[in-house]
Amino acid sequence: MLKKINICFFIVVLLFSLILQIGTSRANVQALPPGFAITEIVSDVGFATGMVLLPNNDIFVLNKGISANHLTDIRLVKNGVLQPEPVISLYTNATTDSGLLAIVLDPAFEENGWFYVYYATGAGSKDYSGQTVLRLSRFTYDPVAQTADPESETYIIDGIIWDPTHHGNSLLFDDSGSLLMGLGDRSIKETSQDLLDPFRGKIVRITPLANGGYLVPADNPFVDDPEVADEIFALGVRNPFRIAVRSTDKLMVVGDVGSAFWEEINLLEAGKNYGWPVREGKCNAFRFDPCTPTPSRFTDPIVTYRHDEDLEIGQNGALTGLGFYEDDDFPADYQNKLFFADFNQGFIAYTDVDNPGDFEIFSDADPGVGVVDIIAADGGLYVLNLYQGKIYFVYYTASQNQVPSASFTASTDLARPDETVTFNGTASNDPDGIKLTFKWDFGDGTTLTTSEQQVSHTYESDGTYKVSLQVEDIYGAQSLSAEKTVFVYSGELPEIELIIQNAITRTLWHGGDAIRYEAVRSDQDGLDPDTPYTWQISMHHNEHVHPQIGNLNVMSGTYNISPENHDGDWNLWYRFDLTMKTDTGQEIKVSKEILPQHTTLFVNSQPYAFDIKVNGGVQPSPYSFTAISGVQQKLEPSNEVFFGGDFGRFEHWLVTPGWGTPRSPSVEITTTRILEFDAPVERTMYSVQYVYDRPGLKTYLPSIISGEE
Repeated sequence: MLKKINICFFIVVLLFSLILQIGTSRANVQALPPGFAITEIVSDVGFATGMVLLPNNDIFVLNKGISANHLTDIRLVKNGVLQPEPVISLYTNATTDSGLLAIVLDPAFEENGWFYVYYATGAGSKDYSGQTVLRLSRFTYDPVAQTADPESETYIIDGIIWDPTHHGNSLLFDDSGSLLMGLGDRSIKETSQDLLDPFRGKIVRITPLANGGYLVPADNPFVDDPEVADEIFALGVRNPFRIAVRSTDKLMVVGDVGSAFWEEINLLEAGKNYGWPVREGKCNAFRFDPCTPTPSRFTDPIVTYRHDEDLEIGQNGALTGLGFYEDDDFPADYQNKLFFADFNQGFIAYTDVDNPGDFEIFSDADPGVGVVDIIAADGGLYVLNLYQGKIYFVYYTASQNQVPSASFTASTDLARPDETVTFNGTASNDPDGIKLTFKWDFGDGTTLTTSEQQVSHTYESDGTYKVSLQVEDIYGAQSLSAEKTVFVYSGELPEIELIIQNAITRTLWHGGDAIRYEAVRSDQDGLDPDTPYTWQISMHHNEHVHPQIGNLNVMSGTYNISPENHDGDWNLWYRFDLTMKTDTGQEIKVSKEILPQHTTLFVNSQPYAFDIKVNGGVQPSPYSFTAISGVQQKLEPSNEVFFGGDFGRFEHWLVTPGWGTPRSPSVEITTTRILEFDAPVERTMYSVQYVYDRPGLKTYLPSIISGEE
């Protein structure tokens, strides 16, 4: 799932017990503009990553799933009410970013009831082969029963090679009835430029057939080129999380979740190459300075922004929700604008695609971090927040009083009976500077309305209490409710023990480590006899989360950390969430994190400074970077360079452990130019050595031969 797409990625994700941004302090909050308001349509929609609006204004909500073999649902919201029974339940492999990935309605949905789902198969899936693949299937919806029969599944594309990350998650029918699919590179970035592989790092365009399978539209841009797969409509994307179309002129855009520096929106046109992994934003990938001119074979994005620096609203990012607002209920400044959301930074912004380049922040207060989808319809914006499990509606009221936002912290989320818990709402904000009234609901039947920002409450008995805060200004404008869960338990709490099995004295993980996790309690008295413990394991990356494994009903187990290079990023850690269930049905959640072992690696070239490809990105020499010990690294210098008027050729590597400290002698490596290795623990210098090969100044001068005819 999201990078930044995609996206993306969002207190009420109880399935993961995540500590989220909602309810925590946030500086420089920018509320909705004057005249706008936001309301909650529905809550508890689950770990939802996408939605689609039906012609009758019902909503299908797509639940991602949370484990390697998970039966997850597509849910129906009807008249603002989440229906108790799912539309359909499908088995999926929801490891990391995988699961149920995207949903779209057939252009003739009102007549045929067809909708399409792109998902990763899991054990229990129809025709499951024992190995997960990616599949695009069609199902038929019965509007009377409000369900779709799993047996109606018809394969459009089956057997796409699976990987747990960077799937894309975008489906859209164009005005010709052809289906566009945004497909991520699935962490093999070089494939985005592979012209024969249509299903990685591409925008694919196909025409689904009634009986299954598909045709390639005759007007696809590469159908007459034998060196390019016919299905490719555009290429060079990393994680195209959303595609949107403007109905008035059918202009299409794609939001691509970035890697090291940039988020971007591209004008989606036939045959275009958006540059990944050579380019990111309008610069060389993995390298911000300098930004070199864009080669003619690549097309720059129309909107881009850096996510590696402070944008006054946060750091890191993942461009997720995307939709054109084409109604006239909003003021003129917002009409015919493209709205988009950043999953990590928690803002909604808008831009004019006819005058591309700049964008304006619409709000970064509500609904906050975790937005994965936006639908512009019914005179407003439907907004899906994955972390909160809620759908909101943003609309215009014409009142110039701006809506306040609620936010609070709790002194603890795990208390004993009769223990006082303090709640602090000072991070709540009114953009007009009006004094607020604080309306607290402590979840045990007790409420409090006060002008005080900080309050205390004592819970008398065991239980799981959902605490909420809503703030209101003197003109009656009310915020959305901020929520937290407080667990109160009088019994013995479990402790989480994490042991690195291949280095039991070490407390920081390396790539390739096996982590043994165990729930430690003196006895099992008073626990549910069938499922006393349930584990969720997630990888945290910058400000978002990649769920790894969920619903593990064991006391202990082993989790193997992949040595895979996550685009060279080092800001990764793992969280083990444990839910203990008592024999009375109460669930108590505890968690523990394990951090990585960081190291610094240096790259150099001699006798002059030459660019070197580091983990897929070209970097100037000398170059230093942070890496995680044990995680795979790849250094690729040029075989031939030009220096001092002569040509040089690669001779060998010098590897110096303990660089900058009293160190071991350098080790010479002559067997390979492309150096692939697991990052060591100690600081290490990798220096590529070039030697003279041949003169360069006269190499390409023409020969002059004199003589008579």
